Amino acid sequence: MTVVVLTLMLLGGLWLDGHFGTRPLFTILMLVFSVPVTLVLMFTVVRRATQRISAMTGDHTWPSETLSQEEERGEA
Repeated sequence: MTVVVLTLMLLGGLWLDGHFGTRPLFTILMLVFSVPVTLVLMFTVVRRATQRISAMTGDHTWPSETLSQEEERGEA
C-alpha cells in the first residue's frame, strides 16, 4: 500500500510539474504529502484488522490491559 501511494504521488507530481512547468515543486510537495497519507491509511488498516480479530475471538481488551490484569492477580 505504501508503494502504491508513493508511486501515485510521484507520478501525479511529475505530471503536474510537466503541465505547469514547475519542475521539482509539485513532485516534492506530493511526496511530502504522501507521508501523512500513508500513515493515516496504515493506521486505518491496522485498526480495522484489530477490530475484526477482536470480534472473531470475542476479546475486546487490548493486550496491555490483559497483561495488567494478570499482573494484578499475580499470574504474570
